[in-house]
Amino acid sequence: MPPLMVTLQTTLSPDPPGVSYTVWVDYNGTSKLMQVYMVKEGNQKPGEPLLNETIDLKEYLKQESYFGFAASTGDPRIELNCVLK
Repeated sequence: MPPLMVTLQTTLSPDPPGVSYTVWVDYNGTSKLMQVYMVKEGNQKPGEPLLNETIDLKEYLKQESYFGFAASTGDPRIELNCVLK
């Protein structure tokens, strides 16, 4: 099965170093609806998701799966991307 790819029409402007974001990923196994929300750290969860997609995760994941995080801007300088909580 090919990897799942979703293109978002969202642009994040560069923030000064040290800016953190909070991300929520909500998945309803009955309706197969995945919603992703994102705000700058300290703000409340927004009412509208950044991503709102129907997907059956059983088609892509095993019963026991592990998730990770990776990010890059493509900037030639060193960038640190961390999961803080």
